[in-house]
Amino acid sequence: MNSKLNTKMKNLFNKANNDSGFSLVELLVVVLIIGILSAIAIPVFLNQQDQARTAALKSDLANAKLAMVTYGTDHGGDYSAVTLADLTAAGFNASDNVTLALPTGKETTSAFCIEATHSVSNKVMHISQTSTPADGVCP
Repeated sequence: MNSKLNTKMKNLFNKANNDSGFSLVELLVVVLIIGILSAIAIPVFLNQQDQARTAALKSDLANAKLAMVTYGTDHGGDYSAVTLADLTAAGFNASDNVTLALPTGKETTSAFCIEATHSVSNKVMHISQTSTPADGVCP
């Protein structure tokens, strides 16, 4: 009976000392996989942010163009005296982090050019009466 008890005690002791966790190699493989996935995901995420900022600029320029045309219709096609306050009065509201500018000398009695700058990306785009949003400042 004593040997049976000793055997059971040894079995219990062996089970208690059994290391049944993850090995160092398994943990390193998991860390490596997480590193590879983050190396792929982070640049994609940053690119999506840049695309969203560009889309905000294009949207604001298109809306500002519509407000400018509304202003021109109300003033007989004359854009020479327009201000940003006039665009706001015509229904334009800028997006967050987007600043509009009406470059001096670009507004005439029959044409205009509007510039927009995104404060986070510092990207500048412009739009004129006859164009779609394009990169850079007004020509």
